[in-house]
Amino acid sequence: MNNLIGVIEYTRIMIDRYQNKDGVAIDMTLGKGNDTLYLADKFADIVAFDIQQEAIDVSNEKLEGINNVQLIKDSHENFDKYIKDEVDLFIYNLGYLPGFSKDITTKSESTIESLKKALIQLKRKGIVIIVVYVGHQEGYEESKVIEDYLKLIDKEYFTISKYQVMSENAPYVVCINKK
Repeated sequence: MNNLIGVIEYTRIMIDRYQNKDGVAIDMTLGKGNDTLYLADKFADIVAFDIQQEAIDVSNEKLEGINNVQLIKDSHENFDKYIKDEVDLFIYNLGYLPGFSKDITTKSESTIESLKKALIQLKRKGIVIIVVYVGHQEGYEESKVIEDYLKLIDKEYFTISKYQVMSENAPYVVCINKK
């Protein structure tokens, strides 16, 4: 039996630590809606983005009857067109939509652009959670760009941590907390 926690369980622990029943959370990569569903009873308002209609359709079924969630078919780099207020929590689950085309993935350019904006709109004591998958070529390249960008973030204002099980191509979680 393995007693280590995986990346999904770790993200749930972090979400639980930063939950705010009066706050706003943004799921930057809707996917199949699992993170959005988990956020639904922990924040007042949740907005989720995805570029694929399949993600919106699958998630709409899962989220039926939940009234504090808004799904938007657009890139996460455009979230600031929809959200003007400060945000308590941003979550990214990078990569591709499981069970659908592996050719449609998050891209480092749009991820970094959205991350720059997220850090500006992040509330003091808020968090950005990024689940990074390195097991496919685009994900590996995206991870390198993200790690290079994280080195540039001002540590006077942000604390950055990384959680990873040490095995080849294991996904990992980066958390950025605004002091």
